[in-house]
Amino acid sequence: MSVEVGGLRDAGRWDVLVGSGVELTRALEGGDADLASDVEVARIPWVLHLPSGGDVHALSDLARSDVEIVMPAGAAGYEARRALAEEGAARVVETTDTARLHSAPVALVPLSLAGAGKLVEVDVPPIPVGAAVGMRARHVEDATAFVRYLGSEGGQQVFATCSPQ
Repeated sequence: MSVEVGGLRDAGRWDVLVGSGVELTRALEGGDADLASDVEVARIPWVLHLPSGGDVHALSDLARSDVEIVMPAGAAGYEARRALAEEGAARVVETTDTARLHSAPVALVPLSLAGAGKLVEVDVPPIPVGAAVGMRARHVEDATAFVRYLGSEGGQQVFATCSPQ
């Protein structure tokens, strides 16, 4: 089985979807993924990423500050946006550009997207990541076995070591 990376809305069929809880729910409820196949793979914590270090120790350090906070755009960032709003962060910029997330002086990102630099744990609910077999999978048996593996302890350990860097 080959692995291709793409978005849920990409043309063509996919065998397995691995995505945030929001993405997976949309695929399951929309009939694009097999309801009986979904498994939880991981829970990815949010962190403040400061490539050059800095004197930030919590989200509250950014309250009412003129510091621009960059974060990923999309539905998976709902809880992070809410946490920033509760802290009174005024300058929040959302982007789909990973390079911008890595280079921003302050970024609120899932740990899986954090680059090199200082990382600060924050009190934001983690992003649940799951997997499911596509309803139009070309390799159903392989896809099912892969999803089962991702949901296993061994698969979750391997997934935890993955990084886009």
